[in-house]
Parts: sequence; structure tokens; C-alpha cells
Amino acid sequence: MLADYAATHPRAWAAMEPVLRDILGGSGAASPRLPVVALESGRAS
Repeated sequence: MLADYAATHPRAWAAMEPVLRDILGGSGAASPRLPVVALESGRAS
């Protein structure tokens, strides 16, 4: 999901990526996973 975002919004990703790396404490496969929640309208719960 983040790779798609980075490809679609490269300037925003350039600003956001260092912050995420700092929060997650690293990069690559050894870093923790970032929890992501998708919000969609029009669906009954």
C-alpha cells in the first residue's frame, strides 16, 4: 500500500518516509510493520 502511495505521490512520500522510518526505528525487513487502517464509505457494518 505504501509503495503505491509513494509511486502516486512522490513529493508527499519524500516528506513522509523519513518520519515513518524514525517512528518505526529503521528500514527493511527487520523493521516493525506499520499498522494501516482502510476507511471506506458506503459499506454496512
